[in-house]
Amino acid sequence: MLYGQKISSRDGRCVRADGTLAGACLTMAAAVRNCVTLLGVPITRALRFASAEPARFLGLDATLGRLAPGYRADMVALDPQSLHIYETWVTGNAGSLASS
Repeated sequence: MLYGQKISSRDGRCVRADGTLAGACLTMAAAVRNCVTLLGVPITRALRFASAEPARFLGLDATLGRLAPGYRADMVALDPQSLHIYETWVTGNAGSLASS
């Protein structure tokens, strides 16, 4: 629900019941891929955009957004060429892949 209207996700788009566009449905992996392939951002910088920068913005950069002692071990293994995800780990535990 958004502003009292039911919103559904179809074909990578968020739409109202009447089919009117209500936003986009974008995974973080797709956002990183878009930064690299569409904008020419180096992968290391795109990954910082998806990890360290949001953590800093939210004031969580003392425990999230980096792989370092004392930080929560959230990690993603991805193919550096295709940028598709192989596996994820949240707090050091392997997770399942939904869609990348």
